[in-house]
Amino acid sequence: DGSIWVALKGMYTSEVYRRVGKDNNICTGGSWQLHSEDDRVGYALWNIHPDHFDMTKSAFGGTLYPARKSPVMIDIDGQGNVFTGQDSVPWVHRVDTKGNAQQIAMPKGPDGVQIPTSGPAVVATPDGSAIFIASLMNEEGLIVQFRSGETTPRVITALRDTRDTNYWASPEQGLQQRIIHFACSNHGGWDYGQNTLYALTSSLLEPQAPEQIIALQFTEDWSKPDLDGDYGLMRLTLPGYNKGAHRICIAEGNSSSSPGAHMLRRAFVSNTLSNTITMAKSKNREWNW
Repeated sequence: DGSIWVALKGMYTSEVYRRVGKDNNICTGGSWQLHSEDDRVGYALWNIHPDHFDMTKSAFGGTLYPARKSPVMIDIDGQGNVFTGQDSVPWVHRVDTKGNAQQIAMPKGPDGVQIPTSGPAVVATPDGSAIFIASLMNEEGLIVQFRSGETTPRVITALRDTRDTNYWASPEQGLQQRIIHFACSNHGGWDYGQNTLYALTSSLLEPQAPEQIIALQFTEDWSKPDLDGDYGLMRLTLPGYNKGAHRICIAEGNSSSSPGAHMLRRAFVSNTLSNTITMAKSKNREWNW
């Protein structure tokens, strides 16, 4: 509908005063925790349509949805429902198309422990049929899925069940799969026609943890992994050590405008600790850096 969703991680009162004045404080109400006059931090989702922006109105003409600590990345399913991970609590913030906000508890993993959330790993499929959520704090590579229009989470254990015990550092470190970000594509696989979830694991919280791109093939409707498919599951270990892999982007396109031209695929990974970008390309059923 042209509106914008913003995750508000909190702002000190003095900065709000400086920007918009005491009477136009955008973050007010239940999303705030008041400790002192100069130490007030709030968490909320803000929805605003540019045509309705008005600094004289409450929430600048938009709507505030109080959140838990602390909302980060946002994505939207195929029906228009908004999902946000909150990286200090194991809850997902969901706002439906009618403006009803809901906090949904993350499910428990196979070990009976509730799966945490973290901001970056909240990504919708290209067709909006599913939302995928993961956490850098979880070392097993568990993935939580919400089907479009649903509020009951599903736990996907495919990465956990196929962990790399031959990682170069040690078997124990190789078992860690700390997912920080996702990318989805419906042009995955060697024939460029498979639904694929690319999970990026990172060493940001544990320097010895592997940093990998894990390509996981999904069924045609994105409902479950397809480990018996064209390539099923494939791991690509990033070069270097403890670079702090942070974000992943998959770039795809034809090599020319000619019909039947070879499809090009590149994976770009930004590394926050080394301040670098790593690129991988696929060719002849192989990935190369």
